[in-house]
Amino acid sequence: MPRIVVGLRNDAGVVRELRPLETMKIPRMVRGKQDMWDPSACLNFGKAVLEWLQQQVRQLPAGASALLRYVPAEGALLLLRQHGEGEAPAAKRAAPSEWP
Repeated sequence: MPRIVVGLRNDAGVVRELRPLETMKIPRMVRGKQDMWDPSACLNFGKAVLEWLQQQVRQLPAGASALLRYVPAEGALLLLRQHGEGEAPAAKRAAPSEWP
């Protein structure tokens, strides 16, 4: 992927700016800078999220649907399982500290 669009958020989690970046330039942009992007941290985070999601989805009955939502104020993922019409969805939360 040659380019990505990065959403820069404020402390409340609201996106305040969109910035296109060339992916091959990111490592040079942050090299040697403290508290900046770390490719292994990003990959480990993605792996943990996908493992958690896979575990949750395997527990769903066949044909069930779900919606994954990020809750910025909590720094958590929310998986909403859709039930029959008129029923409230069941929710599973995962905060980063709960991920493998």
